[in-house]
Amino acid sequence: MKSRAMKFVGGFLLFASAVYGGPVVARVYWGQDRAGWIDEPDRKQVSAVATDQPVKIDGVLNEVAWKQAAPLDDFLWLRRAIQQNIQKFANQAIGDVGAVPPTQKTVAGVLYDSNALYFGVECFEKDMKNIKMAEDNNSSFLWKDDCVEIFLDPTCSGSSYYHFVANAAGKTGRPRMSAPQQSDNTWQAAVTRTNDRWILEARIPFATLGVKPWRGSTWQLNIGREEQPLQEISSWSEMLVTFHEPSRFGRLIFGFENKIRMNLRVPSQYGVGVNKVAVRLTRQDASPASEPYYLTSSSGTTEWQRVEVKWNADQQCCTWLAIPLAASEAPTVLISLVDSKGQSVLSRPLEVRAPEKVLAFGPEIITLFDDEQTIRVEVRVNLAQQELANATLAIVGPTGREEIKLKNGSAVLDLLTGKTVAGTRVTFGFVLNSEHSKEGKIPLTIPVLESPF
Repeated sequence: MKSRAMKFVGGFLLFASAVYGGPVVARVYWGQDRAGWIDEPDRKQVSAVATDQPVKIDGVLNEVAWKQAAPLDDFLWLRRAIQQNIQKFANQAIGDVGAVPPTQKTVAGVLYDSNALYFGVECFEKDMKNIKMAEDNNSSFLWKDDCVEIFLDPTCSGSSYYHFVANAAGKTGRPRMSAPQQSDNTWQAAVTRTNDRWILEARIPFATLGVKPWRGSTWQLNIGREEQPLQEISSWSEMLVTFHEPSRFGRLIFGFENKIRMNLRVPSQYGVGVNKVAVRLTRQDASPASEPYYLTSSSGTTEWQRVEVKWNADQQCCTWLAIPLAASEAPTVLISLVDSKGQSVLSRPLEVRAPEKVLAFGPEIITLFDDEQTIRVEVRVNLAQQELANATLAIVGPTGREEIKLKNGSAVLDLLTGKTVAGTRVTFGFVLNSEHSKEGKIPLTIPVLESPF
């Protein structure tokens, strides 16, 4: 038998049957398991304070609610901009520079009521005489002025978001979005200026965003500032190259004091079956919990799992939550912390997608020559990691039937074809059995070609 050059996916070699002195149907080379875990980025987060009192958009932050808003006062330079600034004064290439605060301080706060979000932003400036306010309403170049930019991603998609800009004169740009069209495009902004700062007060209706939050829901947020006298470009959540990096936005939590942090460890690849997500809660204060809390995983109106939160001595709770997925399913999943009344206190949306097929072959085109009796096939079993432990793969071919207990989801099979004839086809059937996925026979048909040798 002539052998073709193949990339060996190394690991464990399984001989199926000692009776025949070798495999009945296939030799199995287990590949490197591509499944694993990734930590969701630990982002900055802030709580939006609910208010039932009117907020007048006049650039004067004198409402009582503004005194209750958590201050966003740790703005950082845009990383590329600070590197370029430092490089001007260096006689050799500098390394990566990050987490540098600007000299001109910015302090922001966030409120909300039943109809809108409110932003109050104080932009301190030692050179008020030279701030830029040249652009007018709806200009595409407001960013050339001293301005504040607000970025909102209500779905936490990490890719689509809304963008609002207002300059130091209170002129505003049209809301821009990479998301689907919003139902409204109105928003308000007003500015006051003193001898050492300018103050922006803004109102963004939920109708403009096309979505309304509930208590405990989480959006993604960033606030950026273009400071022109000193050319300082900064934002609340540090950006690397541009403000338009939604995967680095911070988190905006509605109606819950920022005393509990939620961190997630998610599968690097979701599979068909019951996936698991690791959840870690950390209390930011030492006071005992006044009521029981529960962690839930859900999609839409379907709740998959509910686990009571048990705090350890370090004021942490670590547990697992289930996410069951069918092939090709792509639900929006919510990992939520709820109180004893079932009210959401904190939630984190996850966009997940299951593979289209539970069993996949390739990616190489598979052909067989008539002087060969073995064909090599790469197989990917797209089950959730927890499903693989008790799953089996049965292979039915021209030389018999063989059942393999899965070691992981990646393997290369040397399938035995027996004697072949050019112009015909050889068919193998694969049957995958696991706790939550029972597939029918999946055929793999391989054409037999005349050998060129």
